[in-house]
Amino acid sequence: MNIKDYTPRKDFETIRARIIGKGGKSLKTLNTLTNCHFELKDNDVGIIGSPECIKNAQDAVIMVIQGSKHANVYSYLEKHHVQPILDLGLKKKKRTKKKSEE
Repeated sequence: MNIKDYTPRKDFETIRARIIGKGGKSLKTLNTLTNCHFELKDNDVGIIGSPECIKNAQDAVIMVIQGSKHANVYSYLEKHHVQPILDLGLKKKKRTKKKSEE
């Protein structure tokens, strides 16, 4: 996603700095809360992760780009945390041979 699409501001260095955070702390927190990895290059932000988690990660990055406080973004991610998909054990039954087939 391109930073230019989500803000009218022209100081992209400041916006990239907000995404990365001091010492990479903000980026590490986003990684932890979203279970996704982020790649920054020029004005592009790449999000790598499972399809269920990417939507929340994208929303969080857009909120940071638009100037939301980091604490508000983190609380949003905690409220909208994606629950893992559980296996309900629904499997096909094995077919057994009848006596007449043997």
